[in-house]
Amino acid sequence: MAVYIEEISQEFPCPGFGDVDVSQKKTIAVYGSGSDVLGRWYDRAFENIRARVPNVEFIGVDLTDSPKLSAKLPWVGYFNAQEFNRAAWQSHTSKVHIGGQEINVDGAIVAVWPKDHLQIAQLWVPKAPVLIEKPIVMPAELDQLEQLVAV
Repeated sequence: MAVYIEEISQEFPCPGFGDVDVSQKKTIAVYGSGSDVLGRWYDRAFENIRARVPNVEFIGVDLTDSPKLSAKLPWVGYFNAQEFNRAAWQSHTSKVHIGGQEINVDGAIVAVWPKDHLQIAQLWVPKAPVLIEKPIVMPAELDQLEQLVAV
């Protein structure tokens, strides 16, 4: 799998998800979905993605227990990031078992504070494509990022 640094695009598949077959249903975990920043800056991009690729579902993943998910998108679920990541770490595949559900995560979009980017990328890179909003990592994490990208 690969790590991609991109603006969240109105095009889909965007560069980070170019190898994802969108003819089948795809589930994208959106980290940072509980933030009002995501809605304020990216609602239109996600609406356009959904309009072009109706088989895409979005799962919200954030630290807050009371998310501010945009009502404009058909979110199919919302999970607390700590619980979701714990379940994802336990799986060696892109399937996450959480809350009595099995969710196949086909990709992740990371739109959280840059200090959390590397940890999320380390979780998903071996399993699914990851699109990370810039800046990709903190300057002190560049060596770790290079090791991850080499995977």
